Amino acid sequence: RMLHRARLQAGEVLLVIGVGGGVSSAGMLIGKAMGATVFVTSRDAEKIEKAISLGADGGFLSDEGYDRALKAAIGRGADVVLENVGKPTWETSIRSLEKGGRLVTCGATGGTTVELTVPRLFFKQLQVIGSTMYDFGEFASTTRLIATGRVPVLIDSVFAFDDLPSALGRMQGKDQFGKILLRHG
Repeated sequence: RMLHRARLQAGEVLLVIGVGGGVSSAGMLIGKAMGATVFVTSRDAEKIEKAISLGADGGFLSDEGYDRALKAAIGRGADVVLENVGKPTWETSIRSLEKGGRLVTCGATGGTTVELTVPRLFFKQLQVIGSTMYDFGEFASTTRLIATGRVPVLIDSVFAFDDLPSALGRMQGKDQFGKILLRHG
């Protein structure tokens, strides 16, 4: 839904913040399937390398000024930023946008309150878009991408439901790349 809400088009530049988690990793893969040029950020160089091996066009460490790194790499900012971290990355994500760019957010794992420099918003004609769960049509579209093999399903690990604490530990440890599943029964 995030990329649909942001109206991502083939040929646009998509910057995905915090690759490795399920939402960001899926956003990266779907963005590529939609024909975007996709860059990712992470605090972990290994996650960036994994994302590149899965099709990302490049990546930047999130604590090293990824807004400047993106512009140095391609000579411009992103058309769309997929942001679900929140406070720690918000300002840099906004600065990463090209004039007329769109930031779409569905989460705030790093903090829910952010500051927004209003002149940057109106001078650059930016849009900030909230997103949440998909509707049936978007779900059907995404499952078609998966069924045709254009988008792989990234499963990091599977835990028995009784082992929920280990699954949560895996997620909190920040080592995951993709979805963590719980098996019931």
